[in-house]
Amino acid sequence: MTKADLHRKYADALDLCEKYKLNWRNAVQVNGGYLSTPPDFANPNYTHTFPIAVIEGKPVFVDTLYTKHGSHFKIEDNQSYNSESLAENLTWNPPKPKTFTLNGVEFEVPTKQRTPGSQYYTLSFFGVNYFFKDSCEANDFITLLQILLNGDQDKL
Repeated sequence: MTKADLHRKYADALDLCEKYKLNWRNAVQVNGGYLSTPPDFANPNYTHTFPIAVIEGKPVFVDTLYTKHGSHFKIEDNQSYNSESLAENLTWNPPKPKTFTLNGVEFEVPTKQRTPGSQYYTLSFFGVNYFFKDSCEANDFITLLQILLNGDQDKL
C-alpha cells in the first residue's frame, strides 16, 4: 500500500471516528496498538490497520463478533464491509444462554450435543440425550422433576 493510500484510509477512518464521536486515536492501529500522536506512515516496517466500522461505541478492526442471532462472525482484514450494515447486525456480546423456568426455578437449556465438561451430566428422555453444563444444575433439575412427577409438591 502506498503512502497516499494510507493517508486516504486514515482520512476515511477519521471520518468514521468523527461520525461516532470517538477519539482520533481509534482511527488507526500500528502493529496492533494505538498511537499517542498522529501517524506519519513513513516507516515501511509498521503495519497499519484501520477500523471498518464502529459497533456499540467501539472501533472494529480484524476481530470476531456475534450476530444478533448469536452466531460468530469473523471480520477479515482483506474484505470489504458495509459499516452501517455491520453496526445494525453485529454485537460484541456473546449471546446469553437460553433458559427455562420449572416451578419457579430457572435452568439453562441443556444441549443435545456433547460439549467439554458436560459429557457426564446427561439426562435421557425417549432416547434423546440432554447434556447439562455441570453436575449441580443436572442434579437440581432431576430432583425437581422427580418431585413434580411423583406428586410430592409438599417437598418443594
